[in-house]
Amino acid sequence: MYIADLFNSNELFQIFGGWFKDTKVSFFSTIMGSKSRDLTSVWQKWKDNVQIFEVLLGFATSTILNLNQIKQLEKKCINQFDALEDQLDLMGNRIIFWSHKLVNLLSKISPIVNQIRIMQNLLLQLIGKKLGRPLPQYLFILIKNGRKSYEFIPEEIWKNLEDYWDRIGRYIRAYRNLQFHLFSLTTHAYLEVSPVKKILIVLPDNPEILTSKKFQYEKQTDAIRFLERAFKEFHALVEDISSFFGYTSSHILQGWSFIDYKYLPSKEGTVALVIKDPERGKAIEVYSEKGKPVFNKLTRS
Repeated sequence: MYIADLFNSNELFQIFGGWFKDTKVSFFSTIMGSKSRDLTSVWQKWKDNVQIFEVLLGFATSTILNLNQIKQLEKKCINQFDALEDQLDLMGNRIIFWSHKLVNLLSKISPIVNQIRIMQNLLLQLIGKKLGRPLPQYLFILIKNGRKSYEFIPEEIWKNLEDYWDRIGRYIRAYRNLQFHLFSLTTHAYLEVSPVKKILIVLPDNPEILTSKKFQYEKQTDAIRFLERAFKEFHALVEDISSFFGYTSSHILQGWSFIDYKYLPSKEGTVALVIKDPERGKAIEVYSEKGKPVFNKLTRS
């Protein structure tokens, strides 16, 4: 699930929003023109055509929320240090630091790495659907197979994907694989006191080797700042590709995702409730009447 206002208020994924909107309009036009509109078939067609957009936006929502929380927690860690700084004998620009706030911050690093990895692979699936040609499940495989294997991909899209992979994608994959092999990405976490106070989580320069004894840290890659840049570059990639396909900026409409309809214990009566405005108590009920969807607007009494 995703929060549309999080994107719209920050001008994020707006051209992608145009792609999403066009796909939804096409979906609903097809459904309205179809004689078969039972909920089971509607949900299946939604999954086949629209849900991947919602899934990508859902991971983007989680990434943005986690990045925002990291910045807030970083400030709180610095405030904790500031309150005691005058009692410390600081000889260098970096110290080992621990607090509950830092542990909370560190817990968000690995999920962001995995979320960006998933999103870059989901984008590849959307490109394949748009081109009407199957593409590999993973961006890594696409790049590994090389341009000659996918000559049907427009040159501009291929270049965007390749450039993104070289700058960001390959590192995201490597760091995700590294944490999968029982290495914590937050092993080297410090509080840097100068020239700028910040939480510094140092990532290895060569994560692809998967051997901690051979890791190098000469570049002093800052995990927080790297992930901020990684998300920014992924966003730019999505917008560039959406623009190439001819889509224009459009606010993302709030939608909601449901689990597969067949797993609900009851196929009749209320099957979903969507809270649209929690302050005013406004909601939408999805009601199933003999397998047909009925939408009712509700207001808190």
